[in-house]
Amino acid sequence: MIGNLAAKYDIDIELPKDPATDHDAPGAPMPRTLEPVSTPWRDFPRVVALSDFLKQHQEHGIQIVRRDNEVYMHFAPPLDREDQQRLEIAGQALELFAQAVNDIEFLMHRGLILIHDHPGYH
Repeated sequence: MIGNLAAKYDIDIELPKDPATDHDAPGAPMPRTLEPVSTPWRDFPRVVALSDFLKQHQEHGIQIVRRDNEVYMHFAPPLDREDQQRLEIAGQALELFAQAVNDIEFLMHRGLILIHDHPGYH
């Protein structure tokens, strides 16, 4: 998903190479069963870095949204090849998102963060 979007707009990003295998570690793939966790989302540095970046660049309309219990990046208005500054910021956001997505899903599935549904999707 992330790589396809980056390729479509010729955005050069570096995706994580080795996902964590420890299911309790931040950044790890989701385990099959959910156990209660009370860790605040601010204890997940990758999520904090992405959140801070999106707040800093909120005028570019980049959001984290949910569809079918999966998280995605939403760009409103859609990306335009002619807007190089926005594409650069989108690339940075995609890199941060790729690093944080497992943590975001970990937190979301445990009710520790709320990710809104994709606009127009029900």
